Amino acid sequence: MVIIFILKIILKQLFSIMEEYYINEDLFFKDRELYKIEDTQNIKINKKNWFKYLKEYGWEKISKDWKHKLENNYVSVLECGSDGDCLFHVLAEALNFDLIYKHKMPEYDISSLRILCSEEINDDNYSIILESYKAEVECDEFFGDWDPNLIKNKEELKVEILKMGNNFWGDHILMQLLSCKLEINFVILSDNMNINIINNELKYSKTIFIYFLDNLHFQLIGYFNGRFIETVFCNDNIPICFGRLLKNYI
Repeated sequence: MVIIFILKIILKQLFSIMEEYYINEDLFFKDRELYKIEDTQNIKINKKNWFKYLKEYGWEKISKDWKHKLENNYVSVLECGSDGDCLFHVLAEALNFDLIYKHKMPEYDISSLRILCSEEINDDNYSIILESYKAEVECDEFFGDWDPNLIKNKEELKVEILKMGNNFWGDHILMQLLSCKLEINFVILSDNMNINIINNELKYSKTIFIYFLDNLHFQLIGYFNGRFIETVFCNDNIPICFGRLLKNYI
């Protein structure tokens, strides 16, 4: 009976490996490889054709300046969504890609990530977060339709965070909260060639790279590893181009 039970487990694992996980109607993941359906044929995506097919999904090559600095041809960016939700679009896309590659169902969206942010507001950080937003208002650097000066307690702040769209923009403050909640490092590469590591350290075992455009807009950074495009990186297996870059900042 034990042997039969073990065989069932092995067969189940083998079957799950063979399953096709669709990213869209003609792009799917199978056996740890990406495939594109073209004229009824399944074309394996590789280092020669990756950009041709992933461009159809929306991936674009990173700026020439960053390409030169990274010294790598396989780094690209993905436009995930606009308005005040762009950060949440980016993180949902990154996390869901990672789940698909692990043969799991996507589970993140804008709403669920905003809920995670709101859950991180507590008595210890409420005042300093609210004062930071008030300071942004005074410096005319505040974005959003809510008014920090009208917030009376942490529960009211949580309610504003939950509102999707332009009301409460995803920003570096919310990124700090999500980094702690998800236990993932966030590294920001800006179009002005600056690098910002959220919370100033690679505290956790996984990292997501994000592109910051015009000091307003977030896009997802991915790396094609020869089999599929990575969006969540284990620190002990981070691409050389990113590892070399981070050595100067940690």
